[in-house]
Amino acid sequence: MTGLLQDLRYALRQWHRSPGFTAVAVITLALGIGATTAIFSVVYGVLLRPLPYDDPSQIVAIFEITPKGTWNRIADPNFDDFRHQSRSFEEMAKYSPYAASVSGASQPSSSLVGQVS
Repeated sequence: MTGLLQDLRYALRQWHRSPGFTAVAVITLALGIGATTAIFSVVYGVLLRPLPYDDPSQIVAIFEITPKGTWNRIADPNFDDFRHQSRSFEEMAKYSPYAASVSGASQPSSSLVGQVS
């Protein structure tokens, strides 16, 4: 405990000797801690947080392959056939991502949204 008090006294003496340097050091630490917290929040929300499903390892995406070898979303009639005839999947849903204009702020922006069945 005495070491902590000595460190605090030393920090206050240094602050009085050079307040500019102390202010720059404190602002640098605050920005670094804030940036680290923001980046961790994004990484946790996007990569680390588990999906809100009972068993996310059983979620799959199904695509059709075009004659050129590229992936394409399943056509609506084919999806309906898959859903009605499927015995391997518990549930099936389709989604279509598209760009939409979102307003409400000072400038409208374009965002990627999804339509889900």
